[in-house]
Amino acid sequence: CNGNTNSDRLEVHKNSLAKNIGKKFELSGILDSTGHTVLLDFSKSDITIIDFWFNNCPPCIEEMNQFAGILSGKEKKVTVISISINQFGVWESILKTHTGKFAFLNNEIPNWSQYVLQAKDDEKLHNEISVDRLIELQRDFNVTFFPAYFVVDKGGKILVRPVSVVDYIKSL
Repeated sequence: CNGNTNSDRLEVHKNSLAKNIGKKFELSGILDSTGHTVLLDFSKSDITIIDFWFNNCPPCIEEMNQFAGILSGKEKKVTVISISINQFGVWESILKTHTGKFAFLNNEIPNWSQYVLQAKDDEKLHNEISVDRLIELQRDFNVTFFPAYFVVDKGGKILVRPVSVVDYIKSL
């Protein structure tokens, strides 16, 4: 702990959200549930929200629990792409069991996709989170808190980084 108060941390977080606005969102090494590489498609709706999360992030889970209710009927307006920073095996297990705090994954929502970052870490380290990809997100996208959201247009340009995607979608 560096002695910062919660309000200090929130201010740092808010300032970090302004970075990367107007830049193209580009990220490689994203996998689907079969382990195949996917390319992000931003053309399915007016805006796409990239949602970075991990399994032990209470605010991430809290927001994702609300996606089914707020995304319904907005298929042409908004798409959410949730990308886990967990190691593939941890993430895959969550997708297969989706019980308890992950019961929200039982919902088939046409404008919500689930992917994972392909780790570059040595598997022998047994990290739950891909440390190398976390460092990349911090360096390239100034991700300092989770969940981390990026709202992009059809061309992939970053429009805004809301603190709460639930509040953002409700305001659409």
